[in-house]
Amino acid sequence: MRYTLSVCVIDDFEGDRMPEDSIKLYAHQACPQVPSVLAMLNGAKANYKYINIHEYDEARQFVRQVTNGYE
Repeated sequence: MRYTLSVCVIDDFEGDRMPEDSIKLYAHQACPQVPSVLAMLNGAKANYKYINIHEYDEARQFVRQVTNGYE
């Protein structure tokens, strides 16, 4: 299941259970949704991995594919 917030992409899980450390937040510093999404995840004490798409070209390409070219 995937959720797209603005151009921040959260890739979480498939099926009924969410495995530990399965949330991947693909974003970058200029994304206006990042602070509120991080606050929500931290407030929920969720296990997640933040992936800066400006540091990893493969992640950037993934986000562009999911968001029809946006990043």
